[in-house]
Amino acid sequence: MAKDTTIGSGPLEQATEALAGTLQGMRARASEALRDATFTARETVEDAGDRVASIEDALEEITSEHPKAMLGIAVVAGFLLGALYWGARRD
Repeated sequence: MAKDTTIGSGPLEQATEALAGTLQGMRARASEALRDATFTARETVEDAGDRVASIEDALEEITSEHPKAMLGIAVVAGFLLGALYWGARRD
């Protein structure tokens, strides 16, 4: 006689249904976590863009109000970078 291999409402079917429910719950939590991460990343990028725009505006205002001071700062920064480069090349 052949053995009956059909799945009834036995323990295997119950375990399969429990596993399917667990996987469905995990999928829902993963999907929600992905949505939250996407939202957070989008807000972070927008916030960074706002900060960069704010810094650009402040720099533009300072540059237009005190052009000679900005030129002096640029000359000093260039001199310091050149001295650092020259010092590093000597070693």
